[in-house]
Amino acid sequence: MRKKYIMDIKEFKINNLAHGIMRHPWEKARAYFTLKLIDNFTNIPNNRKINILDIGCGDTYIIEKIGNKYKDAVFFAVDTAFTDEIIEDYISKYKDKYSLNLFKDLDKSSSCINADVDIVLLLDVLEHIEDEKSFLNLLKTYPFISETTLFIITVPAFQSLFSSHDVFLGHFRRYNKKSLKKLINECNLSIVKQGYFFSSLLVPRFFSLLFEKNIKKIKQKGVSSYKANKLFDLILFSILTLDYKISLFLSKLGISIIGLSNYILCKKTV
Repeated sequence: MRKKYIMDIKEFKINNLAHGIMRHPWEKARAYFTLKLIDNFTNIPNNRKINILDIGCGDTYIIEKIGNKYKDAVFFAVDTAFTDEIIEDYISKYKDKYSLNLFKDLDKSSSCINADVDIVLLLDVLEHIEDEKSFLNLLKTYPFISETTLFIITVPAFQSLFSSHDVFLGHFRRYNKKSLKKLINECNLSIVKQGYFFSSLLVPRFFSLLFEKNIKKIKQKGVSSYKANKLFDLILFSILTLDYKISLFLSKLGISIIGLSNYILCKKTV
């Protein structure tokens, strides 16, 4: 039997299905960033559907954003937080919108995915897995993973910024560019693109950590408890999307700047 890896989503709430969700600008900006990566680094023929496997999908927000743009996408969503009730509710919610298949673990999904997966999303997932190297090596062995499958991976950056917020979310670690590259190389995956994003959040995170260590412990809350403010949200989202555009422009000039999050795109080594 294959080992089951825990990809706990701390902030998952079934009540999100019944009530309007006030999305944190960070969530919106990460979705925007993910869509840009898909746009820029995939080459899917127009005459066939795109198959996307979202591991640790949480409340399927990313799927919804991708599905709104890629109408022919077929989604396979995996999260250990799913219950039969949650799966039934999501199937009912999306049945007329997207081709969505939901599973509690990868083994259950493998018997239902009968074509190569084009994209695997691992968005802020690896830091939740104690032995992420074994997990990635296992993932490569599934029959739906081919040499053309693109892995899109995001993780929190810099172990020096590890705080009570990471503990609250169930993180084992944070990564810098070197440590993430080392992990990917050890798993015999070839790197397509790597970098940081959300540079503008580094300074606030640094001072938050400084405050926590030297003055007062901060009571941690997840993004699911976020209370929206339209003006503030719009400003912060605009800053984060501008952050991405500046980072992209600088990367084209060969200039890499650090950020609060790290991303890497990779494929199986041929």
